[in-house]
Amino acid sequence: MKSPIIDFPLDRYASSMAFVQLRSKFYFLGGKLSRDDDGNITQAFHSAPKNLYVFDPYAYASAPSSTSASLFLRNGTPMNTLKDRPLVFVALDKIYILSSKTEDNCFEVYDPDTETWTVLPNPPLSSHDQWAVWISSAVVNSKVIVAKSNGFVFCFDIYFNKWFSYVHQFPYPMHGRAVMVEDIIYGCRPGNPAIRLTPNLNIGTSNELQRFYKHRAILQPDVSDLCTLSPAYQPGVTQHLVHLGNKCFCYISAGSPAGIPMDPQPYRHFVSVSIFKVRGDTFIDDHNTRFFSADFQHSKYVVINCGCQSNEIKILDCIFLSSGELRRNAIGEGLFATEDNQTKRRNPIGDKAEGKKSRKHAM
Repeated sequence: MKSPIIDFPLDRYASSMAFVQLRSKFYFLGGKLSRDDDGNITQAFHSAPKNLYVFDPYAYASAPSSTSASLFLRNGTPMNTLKDRPLVFVALDKIYILSSKTEDNCFEVYDPDTETWTVLPNPPLSSHDQWAVWISSAVVNSKVIVAKSNGFVFCFDIYFNKWFSYVHQFPYPMHGRAVMVEDIIYGCRPGNPAIRLTPNLNIGTSNELQRFYKHRAILQPDVSDLCTLSPAYQPGVTQHLVHLGNKCFCYISAGSPAGIPMDPQPYRHFVSVSIFKVRGDTFIDDHNTRFFSADFQHSKYVVINCGCQSNEIKILDCIFLSSGELRRNAIGEGLFATEDNQTKRRNPIGDKAEGKKSRKHAM
């Protein structure tokens, strides 16, 4: 059993913080305010979603094995405003964060060289967008495509700091952070381990953005089936696709046994880790659906036992670290943060992880 690397107790930290890697460090930021049984927010929580926490995994890996990882977690420069249920992405060596709530400013950028935050223009949201949360991002050269859960898609120009186009209700919005490999964008969504988009690199108007999303293909069916959790298990809320290099991808998803158990035994959650390699060609089936070819390489299930019954486990984010980068048994060739919706526990990848109710929040 592998233990969590870092704990984030809910009496000091926001829940569901965003998690991103920039250069050699990990950044934790934003999140939701936690409330007590009476629905009140304690004083300690008021600033939590503004805070930035910086973790140095390389310094941690070089330290003696008995050294606590918390010694390498420091407070960074706080954001200007709270960022609730944020979407975070890295572009041009800076961190961008979008809040799902639009009070005050909801968009900021962090420069790691100066350790400062700069407020950016809010996206052109209508009244219909206020309730929706951000679910996806894709960096295409100097532009970023972001999508909300209600189907609206926006484009932001990083050079000009300007929002200039959006389209409503795409049939295939991506979920999570997409990655661009050799001018092709790869991402995932519920029901499809991988989607391939051939982008129009001169995105500017709504029509161009529409064409950008029409050039798509999905992972070939036999490989997709091998990467998907068994029908006996309910899919989790989030899935992630991580590029491992050389067109190899790791698809990570969460699921639980169908139905909620009635006995007080620990409730099992399954995290599926599958690896495939993209060939590069595409084909169309009899139903005029376009697929891209890939070779299935490996899969593994990680079992997480929670100390209480829960109907879902969330994968908050995923990062790939090559075996040569870190030499610490707590961090291996892959890393992801999970959060159970009741225990609020985060764990790294391992053969088996077991949650306890006494530890509220960990990574």
